[in-house]
Amino acid sequence: MRKINLVITFIICFSLFNIKAQHSVSDSLLNILNSKSVKDPARINILFKLGDLYYNADNMDSAILIYDKALKLSEQTHDHQNEIKLNNQIGVSYDCKGNYDKEAPYLFKALKMSEDLGFKKLETKILLNLGILNFNLKQKEKVIEYDLRALKNAQETNDSMSMVSIYNNLGNAYMTLFEDLKRAEPYFIKTIELGQKIGHNSAVKVGLTNLTEIYSNTKQFDKALKTCQKVLDASPHDCYALYNLGIIWYQQKVNDKALKYMKEALKYTISEPELKQVILKNIADIHRERGEYNDALAFYLQYTTLKDSIHNLNTEKHIMELETKYQSEKHKKEIVILKAEKKQRNIFIYSLISLLIVSGIAIVFIYRNIQSKRIIAEQTVEISHQKILKLENERQLTATHAVLQGEETERNRLARDLHDGLGGLLSGVKIKLSHMKSNFIISEENVNQFDHAIGLLDNSISELRRVAHNLMPEALIKFGLKDVLQDFCDQIDSKEIKINFQFYGEEKRIERSIEIALYRIGQELINNSLKHAAASELLVQLIQDETRVQLTVQDNGKGFDPKGIDGTKSIGLKNIRARVESFNGSYDIVSNPGMGTEISVEFGIG
Repeated sequence: MRKINLVITFIICFSLFNIKAQHSVSDSLLNILNSKSVKDPARINILFKLGDLYYNADNMDSAILIYDKALKLSEQTHDHQNEIKLNNQIGVSYDCKGNYDKEAPYLFKALKMSEDLGFKKLETKILLNLGILNFNLKQKEKVIEYDLRALKNAQETNDSMSMVSIYNNLGNAYMTLFEDLKRAEPYFIKTIELGQKIGHNSAVKVGLTNLTEIYSNTKQFDKALKTCQKVLDASPHDCYALYNLGIIWYQQKVNDKALKYMKEALKYTISEPELKQVILKNIADIHRERGEYNDALAFYLQYTTLKDSIHNLNTEKHIMELETKYQSEKHKKEIVILKAEKKQRNIFIYSLISLLIVSGIAIVFIYRNIQSKRIIAEQTVEISHQKILKLENERQLTATHAVLQGEETERNRLARDLHDGLGGLLSGVKIKLSHMKSNFIISEENVNQFDHAIGLLDNSISELRRVAHNLMPEALIKFGLKDVLQDFCDQIDSKEIKINFQFYGEEKRIERSIEIALYRIGQELINNSLKHAAASELLVQLIQDETRVQLTVQDNGKGFDPKGIDGTKSIGLKNIRARVESFNGSYDIVSNPGMGTEISVEFGIG
């Protein structure tokens, strides 16, 4: 990487000393930039600097080509800040060529981007350049509009450097386009004051030079001399200031002093051929006016020689620009040919890829079609199997439901038979025995045995009624599930086990078969707790709403592992499961050894 940087530095330095070699330098640098070692941000900056190199060498065509490459790369990498700068710089390069039609679109694009993205300082510089563009087009009102917009931005961002340029441009506009020297003067004074404040010496010198011209043109020669002298105090060898002094004295017909300062200025015009040409012409004119024809001829010959030289230089520069354009066009043609060849290759490659893709899609489609048929066949078999299982389950549920209904019918019959038949007979026996006791004389010992027999008979009747009631409690039919469960819990509640019954929700009658099923389940769960749980407390909870009814029995007994229960041996739980499934209900068992048991059953009633 360091080696590449050294090569780039060498090429840039070499191009500064040999402008004629710029095209080869550009190609060499671009070849280096194509290296993968140079990342995009560095590549943009190097292209930018190379463009500036050509711009400063007044080779605008090459500068525009380089700037354009950097611009395209900035657009690809979304480097918006450099994109704005490069659009602005390309516009300025076209301005230097006098191609204002091509300049304007770049400047306006840069302006819009800077406004949209909020780059205020960049926006100020672009507005300045738009002012210069309109200055060149003699659109004086537009010049003032853009310069004032630029001034407002510069004041908001405290951009003093830009403010100096804006003041000077406004002064130039009023002085040159409006020919209003009075309005121009304050802007040049502001240029000088602000330039002195921020140490911008070149701006101060420009402002003083412009003020000198105003004072000279308005015949304020004293002011003009003092102002021009300030420039010379700072730069004693400033050729423009020396020339301006010569002009001021020439306007006052003081030709000796005019010649003195013009000839002094001539010594320092090595890098200013255009100014040198003007000075030689003025010196020749002064000598001619004084009748010094030999001197006038000598300076006039120098003037014409320099004029031809400048013309030749401009011609050579023009030829160089044409050569650059030619090479650029040649390069573009080569690119077009390469692109055409690449396009043909790409068409072949894309056609081949398309063929492979189509073939691949066809293969995938055929494979997926086969797979789909196989899956559909498997799904058909699975659906048939599921239908069979569903029918089998429905058959089993129907059978279970029928068995349960049969059981309830048989229970009902037994309850009636026990209550109405055997119960009635026992009651009759009790009445007969009671009458016999009053009609016979029985010893005291036999009386006690007789009373004991009647007591046993009473107990038998009560037990018979309890059994009949459990087989089919009349309260369930008359009053509903809540009352019969409450009554059942109250009967069992004792000192040994405390039973707490709770009801929540809306009490309303539900389908009789569900009421019977829940009552039997409740009986089974309570009896299981009494037999197996060794519990001291039992909670029976009934919850009912519009769409469901839930019964929960919870004890504080010894608990068990639900996974360890063999369903075939646990007949009680098996009966509960059968009843729940017959009504499409659900049940849940929560229990751990030593932690008690909670069993919940739920039926839908909506």
